[in-house]
Amino acid sequence: MAELNSKKHISQIVQNEGRFTVYFVLENQRFSLCICNGKAELNEDYADFLLEDCIIRGRDEAVRSLLSGKAKLREFIKTGELQIQGPFRSILRAESIFYLAGTQKLTYK
Repeated sequence: MAELNSKKHISQIVQNEGRFTVYFVLENQRFSLCICNGKAELNEDYADFLLEDCIIRGRDEAVRSLLSGKAKLREFIKTGELQIQGPFRSILRAESIFYLAGTQKLTYK
């Protein structure tokens, strides 16, 4: 997570809105990725998905690959391994964040 926090251009994507949160719904787990005040954090306790900017659903392995930078969100959406729900602008923002994060590793258990 520290690597993502060091990439200031990613936090600038959400600067005007103040925060950006993606809620992940996996086969056996739920968690959120929140970028707020220039910092990114994963939160396994977060359960209020109604406040999220977008929701990503799918397989554990696909999310691991996405968060580790091994594959792009768009690729998983095309293959159907991940589904994303939210306003169009939020979906574009999520794609931009994961794309710009590149090979930065975000991990979850």
